[in-house]
Amino acid sequence: MATILIVDDEPIIRELFQRVLEHEGHTIITAGNGREALEAVRRQVPDLILLDLNMPLMDGISFLRLLRRHLDWSKVPVVVMSAMADKHNISNAGSLGVRDYMLKAGFTLGSLRNRIAKYLDPVSEEPLESTGMIE
Repeated sequence: MATILIVDDEPIIRELFQRVLEHEGHTIITAGNGREALEAVRRQVPDLILLDLNMPLMDGISFLRLLRRHLDWSKVPVVVMSAMADKHNISNAGSLGVRDYMLKAGFTLGSLRNRIAKYLDPVSEEPLESTGMIE
């Protein structure tokens, strides 16, 4: 299975996703903000990143900008999971190669599992802008 980095400042969200995804057989790494996420990626490059945008110390967009500058990390698929649905955030995330943008309030664990499977598939290489998520 895959190594997945969950980046969210809410411990309950991290724990829930960790339990569900470990049950699926994945290895899970967690971080509470972008700084912790960068340290985690330095230790082990994950196969997929689930990323919140609104976090203290370093937000998700700042983390993405740094992630994409590093050659070894630039192709790691990222799925944003955020409570923020404004077009500016979606556009910023899409311009940084985010594969998908999920609203925290609008998804089920089944849809999370399906999206993770989709983005761990090497055939699925389209960034968010190509999927029609950005108008």
